Amino acid sequence: MRFRCQPGCTRCCTQKGWVYLSADDVPRLAAFLGMSAAIFLRRYVYVTKHLCRLRKPPHKQCPFLADEGCSVHAAKPTQCRLFPFWPELIEDPKELKATARWCPSR
Repeated sequence: MRFRCQPGCTRCCTQKGWVYLSADDVPRLAAFLGMSAAIFLRRYVYVTKHLCRLRKPPHKQCPFLADEGCSVHAAKPTQCRLFPFWPELIEDPKELKATARWCPSR
């Protein structure tokens, strides 16, 4: 499967769902934003017993999605970096086809 993000596209950032964070994402994003991991966690992360995910601000899917695109692109979460190579898309042709309807990759 070939995939290339198109300049200026943020469609994956506006789809319903959650951005889950890996153990490496928190310190990388915190450092990129110039804050401690503890402050980053309090400000941007919802933590449960088994996972961490970004909090959603009102009327947006991601706190880092700006008008010009991803404001943390250089340090973006692993889940975002891997799109569309997620197991649930690669292993399910129906899901991959549904994603292709809104994703303009070439």
